[in-house]
Amino acid sequence: MKIASYEDEATAYVLVYSIADKRSFRKACDQLQRLRDEENNTCPIILVGNKMDLARAREVSMHDGKIAASDFCSKFVETSATWKHNVDELLVGTLKQIRLYESAIEKAEQEAKASGKRKQKKKTRSHTSTYRSFRRATKRFFGRLTGKGEDAGVDRTCEDLYAPLPSKNY
Repeated sequence: MKIASYEDEATAYVLVYSIADKRSFRKACDQLQRLRDEENNTCPIILVGNKMDLARAREVSMHDGKIAASDFCSKFVETSATWKHNVDELLVGTLKQIRLYESAIEKAEQEAKASGKRKQKKKTRSHTSTYRSFRRATKRFFGRLTGKGEDAGVDRTCEDLYAPLPSKNY
């Protein structure tokens, strides 16, 4: 079934790919980009690398998954349904992300009511966020170029399913 039929009702998305299949990773990344490119789509998205038990057949590195999640302000986790590794963390983390998202929406609505202003449909990018985005992209580029650190250019919070999503800076 296509994701499009659920988009109006979704509170969060869990995009799963096989670590042993590069094509499934590309498809998940395409969906991730499509979801984030939609106007005002700030709901939680968790990118899940499944089949950790097939380590010898791995085609997608953990670092690639982290980079993709970090680039699109999403969360990342690797699981194994066979070993039941990180499955509980994924479910609890998804629920936590939904609760954080809903409380942020509620808080924004209360602030909008209190200030008497109507919520704008489309946000404009501030000078600070543009600078931050450029700085982050530059740091990621040089980190990859020089190979400094395995996680060069990765937002460290992408793996913390209990932390709020970073702000949308792309």
